[in-house]
Amino acid sequence: MAAAAGAAYPQRRVGQYSVLLLATVVFVALAGMLLVPPAGEALQQRVHAGQQPAAPMAAATAPAAQPAAAALTPDQIETVLSYAAGMRAEDSLVEVRPGVFAKRSNVEGIRLDGRTIYYDLVPDQSFGPLRSGKLRESEVTILAREQRGPVLVLIYTRR
Repeated sequence: MAAAAGAAYPQRRVGQYSVLLLATVVFVALAGMLLVPPAGEALQQRVHAGQQPAAPMAAATAPAAQPAAAALTPDQIETVLSYAAGMRAEDSLVEVRPGVFAKRSNVEGIRLDGRTIYYDLVPDQSFGPLRSGKLRESEVTILAREQRGPVLVLIYTRR
């Protein structure tokens, strides 16, 4: 009987390692899905490949019934960049999902002259409606692209 118990022990150990391996794979897959916003992948690939995102072209081909978004002034661009680059007293943190916080301006946009302006940081983690998947590229108008070191600040508005 002792020999039979000893023979079953290696099989039990292999089963334990299989469960541990499966749990590790599931954990890594789930962590990857949470850390990489899928909506921004295509945008990141285009930016890294040196291509322009499709949204600016959509403005030129939009139906005539949709007015083009007014361009931002240099001062307005600097205002948006000041929100993107640092913390401001009026720009509190909001919880975007359990345990993950972002600046309110990145999630909800910035009100400038009666309209809401959004920004995303590429390739950094960003929670604007384009990167979070709430809006598609065809639903936004790109107003500016500002390169700040290794980060591209994409400034846009909803169509």
